[in-house]
Amino acid sequence: MQTALNAPGMQAHDQASQSVLENGLDGEPNVGSIRAMDKELASDEASIKFKRTRNSLLNIHILPPEILGKIFHWNVMLRGDFGGLEKGSHNFLFICHHWFEVALRTPEIWSFWGDTPRDWARCHTRSATAPLDLVLSGVNDDGDCLNPTLINVLQDRTSRDTIRRVHLRSGNPQLLRSILSSLTPQCENMRPSQMQSFILWNWEVTPVDVSDFVTHRYFPELQRLDLTRCTISSWDLLRSRSGALTELHLNFVNPTPTPTTLQLLSILASNPHLQEVALLHQAVPDDHTDAPFRVPLHHLRQLLLSGDLRHVFGLLQQLEHPATLDRLGITLYNCTEADVPQVIGPYLRSHLQRRGRSPSGLGLSLSCDRRIVFNVGEGGGNHSEAAQMDSVVELSVRLGQSPPKDLLGKTAMDLIAFVPPEDIVDFWGNNEPVDMGDIYTRLPNLKTLFLNRIHLPAVFPGPNFGEQGSIPSSVKTLTLQRLMVGNNDWSSLTTFLALRASSGERLDILKILHFNHMCREVRESIEGMVHEFAAVNMHNSRCPSCEL
Repeated sequence: MQTALNAPGMQAHDQASQSVLENGLDGEPNVGSIRAMDKELASDEASIKFKRTRNSLLNIHILPPEILGKIFHWNVMLRGDFGGLEKGSHNFLFICHHWFEVALRTPEIWSFWGDTPRDWARCHTRSATAPLDLVLSGVNDDGDCLNPTLINVLQDRTSRDTIRRVHLRSGNPQLLRSILSSLTPQCENMRPSQMQSFILWNWEVTPVDVSDFVTHRYFPELQRLDLTRCTISSWDLLRSRSGALTELHLNFVNPTPTPTTLQLLSILASNPHLQEVALLHQAVPDDHTDAPFRVPLHHLRQLLLSGDLRHVFGLLQQLEHPATLDRLGITLYNCTEADVPQVIGPYLRSHLQRRGRSPSGLGLSLSCDRRIVFNVGEGGGNHSEAAQMDSVVELSVRLGQSPPKDLLGKTAMDLIAFVPPEDIVDFWGNNEPVDMGDIYTRLPNLKTLFLNRIHLPAVFPGPNFGEQGSIPSSVKTLTLQRLMVGNNDWSSLTTFLALRASSGERLDILKILHFNHMCREVRESIEGMVHEFAAVNMHNSRCPSCEL
């Protein structure tokens, strides 16, 4: 083994030695001894031991093995939840014998075997004591089941309690079942002290049963449980198997059986240090049971829920969480127009009031395209995109299958009525959701305005600057992206800018991105009426004579 691994290393050493002979040994403390040995190394009779002795005199050996091992570990460690090994990640093994020995004495280097069964087969023999991060990325799954050798290796790891993380995602349920079977102990009531994280994302419609893996043992150190398209036979048993969770993510479609309200609340209550909870689709109970207790989640920072409106709000009433959540995300189905003023709006206002006023103001993002997407976050950051906003409330509301746009627009305006208008300083609008004149009237303190995929004349509904229904005078930054512009529509923009300039209220920044066309005269006119102007043209096909 060492001879095979050291052959490339000796070639690298010979090249390094030649470079040293040509370029000198400036900075080396043992330059005299090294030069003398270089002369001996030029002969064919030099032994491997002699070459290693010469190598040990170089500056690289000043670096403590502990630090060198940490550098090696950083090169091959698991990144994110499903990060795979890059090609050549273990090439440090072939540099020299010293590096190879340091690597062998650093067990953490062998904690991550890669993200495919083929990678696992190559790496599992390196260290049997390192805590294992077992990762399957869903790419090149290599068949429907593990080979017998890997099955035995995983069973041995399970019995010796040397598995730290299990992160699996795949569209191959048979392979997932094969892996889970190998990781499930034969005897029950084991207490694996190493397991910290278990993630299983099944991409197929048919759920994967994780009952045996999850319920056959108690996980005293399990901090993260993340299941997608899975099923568990006993939700009551799951409650008794964990108590240290900080993250619980359940995304279920057609699980059998579905958890009841009492079962889910019991699971949450048994993990009082939860910081992130995501209950999506049918992970939210539908039994309409009023529990005799509320669950205190005092450490919660992120709460994501999706499902039928009545099921979601029934669950919300059973939870006690801090007012200052970093993120509250709610996706609601089967909503009616009346639900906004009666249920959704009051909850939104109550949540924002509990948070208190933001010193930098709030940003509001609104999109109406088959559904209402309504996000509120920290404003005042001059973000170029709504995605860059730090959302504190994310609402997605579905009104039936194909609601008319005028109903979406009206319902969106009803939602805006429950947001403190004086606090909104940034606004993102997508797909011409509502009458922009109503937006400007209800949000008089806007400083930045970002509009995407909108007809240009709709941006300027007010006939004159400063009148009701026109862009507020407080707006200093205007970004228009992917505009729908007719041949004569630019006049609405230039008229608005001229009125602002004549009043002494010129815009600070105007950005026009990815539009149809703009002739040279229009651009020159705009440049004279704003402090800073930037335009990125997509194409000029509708106006071949125009130039930028």
